[in-house]
Amino acid sequence: MPDPRGERGEFLQAGLESIGRADGAAADAEIGPGDDAAVLPLATGRAVVTTDSMVLDLDWRDDWSSAHDVGVKVIAQNLADVVAMGARPTGVVVALATEERTRVDWLVELTDGMADELRRAGCGSLGGDLSGAPAGTVVITVTALGELAPGVPALTGQRLRVVPPAYTGLPARD
Repeated sequence: MPDPRGERGEFLQAGLESIGRADGAAADAEIGPGDDAAVLPLATGRAVVTTDSMVLDLDWRDDWSSAHDVGVKVIAQNLADVVAMGARPTGVVVALATEERTRVDWLVELTDGMADELRRAGCGSLGGDLSGAPAGTVVITVTALGELAPGVPALTGQRLRVVPPAYTGLPARD
């Protein structure tokens, strides 16, 4: 497996850290991007955590979706899960495994999409992990965190009817 810490690996690390510097990004974190783990204080002591992965050619195809679209989608689907539980999104942790041939411009567009979606949601990246992957493989895993307000029950096992305005991660359409 190629060493992801070469020039491409350094770029990826810088990209993940730049997501964390987006407007309002990681504002709640005591320790955020660039360390081995994040420290996120919680006023209520109650957190919501969810994880989803997306895999090239299973969850998206490059001939159908831009890298920006993929970045938006992987963040939006996770933050939507946090909001569905009644929590306020507080941040995400991103793990990215890419084949050696992954183009740097694709990675820039991917991280721009992630940062745009995090900015819309008012939270940011708390860090993550980078790895190499076999030829033809790109896997993006996002763990999203949220905080439940004091006295607000988690919305488990309930059917929700979503009416506008709702967080969808997509721009409003007429």
